[in-house]
Amino acid sequence: MRSWFYRTATPTYATILADGNMEAATTASWIANSGATLSKQTTTPYGGARCLRVQNTGGDNASQARQDILTARRRFVAEGWYRTEAGGNAQVFFGASTSVVLATATSWTFVRIERMADAVYFMLGASGVDKYAEFDNWNVRVTYV
Repeated sequence: MRSWFYRTATPTYATILADGNMEAATTASWIANSGATLSKQTTTPYGGARCLRVQNTGGDNASQARQDILTARRRFVAEGWYRTEAGGNAQVFFGASTSVVLATATSWTFVRIERMADAVYFMLGASGVDKYAEFDNWNVRVTYV
């Protein structure tokens, strides 16, 4: 008797992002980068009790919350919810120079981005002088293509 195995679904891979659901009470899993002020907000998160706020205090340049979790020259997919203060933008970085600027969104907006990393750090950022962006329920996975 022969056994046949069929692949019935696309495999799912666990996130490599610590505190991606943003439910930790502190920002200890994140490194403030480029003059960012990081805080957890409890007023109106997308889901759960908290979201991560990245306040840009770096002037015209973006400020970020960073985790050193990527491998250079590998593809990753990041997805989650974000919103911005009016006049500000959110940014997602897959290393030093691979970034995506997200449109101003004053209500929670879902985004899924796939990119090749050029360095080890993954960053969620805010741009616009003294503007903030908030992030909730994010995950980052290696993409197997």
